[in-house]
Amino acid sequence: MMHRRGTLPILMIYLVMSNDVFADGWQKLHSRGAEVYYADEDLRKAFAEANPGALPEAKLKLPQATAPAFDWTKLIKAGHVHAQQGSICCWAYAVVSAFEWNWAIRNGSLKLPDLALQPILDRVQKDGIGYAGWGLEDLLEHGTCPAKSYRHVGKPARLRPGVKMPYRAVAWGMVAPPGGMPAVEQIKQALLDHGPLVANVYLTPAFKAYRGGIFAEHAKPPAGAPPTGHIVVIVGWDDRKGKEGCWKVQNSWGPRWGEGGFMWIEYGSNNIGHSACWVRAQSTFYDLPEGIHEEISPEADPFPHWPDAKEVDLPSPTDAPILTPTEALKRQGEQVVVQFPVKGGAINSFEGHVELFSEASWRDERCLIVRILKDDLAQFPAKSPRALLDRYRGKEIRVRGSVQTNPINIGNRPIIEVDDPDQIEMTK
Repeated sequence: MMHRRGTLPILMIYLVMSNDVFADGWQKLHSRGAEVYYADEDLRKAFAEANPGALPEAKLKLPQATAPAFDWTKLIKAGHVHAQQGSICCWAYAVVSAFEWNWAIRNGSLKLPDLALQPILDRVQKDGIGYAGWGLEDLLEHGTCPAKSYRHVGKPARLRPGVKMPYRAVAWGMVAPPGGMPAVEQIKQALLDHGPLVANVYLTPAFKAYRGGIFAEHAKPPAGAPPTGHIVVIVGWDDRKGKEGCWKVQNSWGPRWGEGGFMWIEYGSNNIGHSACWVRAQSTFYDLPEGIHEEISPEADPFPHWPDAKEVDLPSPTDAPILTPTEALKRQGEQVVVQFPVKGGAINSFEGHVELFSEASWRDERCLIVRILKDDLAQFPAKSPRALLDRYRGKEIRVRGSVQTNPINIGNRPIIEVDDPDQIEMTK
């Protein structure tokens, strides 16, 4: 099936605190779920046009990122704070907490749902300190359920069969790909765009002992040590607190820690915000296209149908204007239809992808690169990468996809990644 093809705006890039977390490499994973992301984008826009004022964002009055303070807990009641107790799987607790916030924001709830994290632990089977990407991927593929529907253990156990998992993510991404420390301004904007964020922090005895007020330890890990050690959720900011401003953070150590389970921590203290991620929850206002879960992975479960969700008609992507490469290069992060004669090309010597150039060389600033991914070459009508390159070279092609920055090549030349023959057609 096909809705709109192309890579995400750096979605699905996992935490890169370890090079072996995902052995098959980010370039394969970062476009997983692109179909779902763009379908959700278009469906939400179409639903809003057909039902003015019905979506929660029509009623929310959010400030600009330049505002001196903002706090999601002032708009939505937290209701509960997860408590790890004896568990050391902070990554799962933080992921579910951020997901609860986004679910409430996107679906118009004034109170957070209390969701289970045990199904995630049971499927991922990772016990101990880990990476938020594990939980975010699992929410995208499988989802979770109300906490009352699934017994909590706090460490990986046997997955309970027959429990419905209606709470699903449709996308996740990093605030500042491919990782590291985002700027304060980036975190603020992401908080407004996506809601509370999963974020890393360097864990110290002083952090554990926090009881209230402004936390301003500014401790740094020893040379060669990991930059963090704990994962929390950033829910707001206040530039007037501390020396230069503070983040409001939700922890997962229960309501008796800190200020009812929350903390005010100075910007930059203890690497707070490192590898910050956002997550997008499925909407209960409209249905996703049937079978679209197959675009995520073969293991992904079908997306649930919510009782009041409506079917929304979408305009055909073929209605989009046909752009030149020069026009397309100005629309990075957008889905486009672009047409041009293939003047150059190459087989990427590192990854084995076939690349088609709108100019003779990718070094030309006017060049738009169309990349046919190595793992998808078998779908195309050619016996070898060289034969596929020769098939398109010198021909005029029309391509549908998302124009994105290319982080794996020198020069960061913009690209459109192609993983389906339907994305490319020869016009001449």
